[in-house]
Amino acid sequence: MGWFAEAFGPWYGVVYPHRDDAEARRLASTLAAWRDLAGRRHLDVGAGAARHLDALAELGVRSVGLDYSEHLLAEARRRAAPGAPWRLVRGDMRHLPFGDEAFDLVTSLFTSFGYFGPEEDGRVLAEASRVLGPGGIHVLDFLNRDRTLEHLKPETSRTSGDYRVEERRRVERGAVVKEVVVRPRTGGAALASYEERVMLYDRAELDRRLAAVGLRPRRWLGEYDGTAFDPRTSTRLIVLSEKESA
Repeated sequence: MGWFAEAFGPWYGVVYPHRDDAEARRLASTLAAWRDLAGRRHLDVGAGAARHLDALAELGVRSVGLDYSEHLLAEARRRAAPGAPWRLVRGDMRHLPFGDEAFDLVTSLFTSFGYFGPEEDGRVLAEASRVLGPGGIHVLDFLNRDRTLEHLKPETSRTSGDYRVEERRRVERGAVVKEVVVRPRTGGAALASYEERVMLYDRAELDRRLAAVGLRPRRWLGEYDGTAFDPRTSTRLIVLSEKESA
């Protein structure tokens, strides 16, 4: 299937422990300040452990979370409050198992995009547009290419709970590649070793790709608190688009 089959497995929470519910609520509040979200039919593509589904549910959004990772979907079910107003579906973001115009809001959050290369990444956006009704909202939360390249650290090592996470980064064929090794905190043989690979699209390229499938960019944010995008300083590139009417 690809690198993501291992990267989004049991070690995901060790490598990314800082992605928490508070961060998800900040982004949800920012989106709600832009458009009224209450009652919208929402699809979160790459929903992971469902932290954004919970945050948006607090704002009255009715959600479906799609992910390919059985591990993360199981984690979402474990953490779900009784009667959580969302459901989960396992699937491939390149072939969404939903009908045309089934949703009013489609999100792709915390870099759940850029995994496949230019051609298939285009299919991901085309599928998102297909299932989004006219006038619907699309949110693409991606990395800031320019800042990522400027601050790329070839090697880092840090502790995460009982483990040590070692990361080596390089740029290869238009993508940032990160080699991840997880060891016991006290040292020893590797418990996991795999790569992550994400394409490096800048704002102009994302805008072009979104427009090509009928998603018209309207706003560009650089942080989860709603700060405007600055290619020099922003940690994120969050593109808010609307689906064009037929």
